Amino acid sequence: MASSSAALLDTQAIVIGGHIPKSLSKLLIKEVVMYALHRRSSERPKPELLISEVTYEPVSVGAASLPFRALCL
Repeated sequence: MASSSAALLDTQAIVIGGHIPKSLSKLLIKEVVMYALHRRSSERPKPELLISEVTYEPVSVGAASLPFRALCL
């Protein structure tokens, strides 16, 4: 899923987290395999895998950021 998202969306980072514990996020990141086929004879940039720093109400924080994202992007 991470490889597909990176290829389709051209992301700079993928944030793992939300309601899952940070220890589980760390284990998950270790197991993620990013497939990156060469494009135009150069390697496709891979996104950085990050652990979410949100500790209180991650769903609410994510939903609250949508209007700002729509305004700024």
